[in-house]
Amino acid sequence: MKAVRWGRVLDRTFWISVVLFGLWGVGLLVFLYGWIPHYVRGETVVVPDFRGRPASEVEVRVRQLGMRIEYEATEERFDSRVPAGHVLAQVPVRVSGSRSPGRSAL
Repeated sequence: MKAVRWGRVLDRTFWISVVLFGLWGVGLLVFLYGWIPHYVRGETVVVPDFRGRPASEVEVRVRQLGMRIEYEATEERFDSRVPAGHVLAQVPVRVSGSRSPGRSAL
């Protein structure tokens, strides 16, 4: 029976593991920097400022721009400077990078 040299076996296993881990790392980098940016391609849209405008006018303008409004009534708000039925706030406010005008408080 031939004696097994464990030092040589472990050395070979170690280097195979290093090479496989390196290949895995290169594959991960190719995936993250090569494929994902092409798959998750965003569109930059400038969102108009609708604060203080009538809700009916805003709804028409938003549809014309091909966007949608998501209403979120988490609280009742009153502002003496803004008439009832007008937009009090919006998220995002005059920023680019969002496809929709965000949530508007009426």
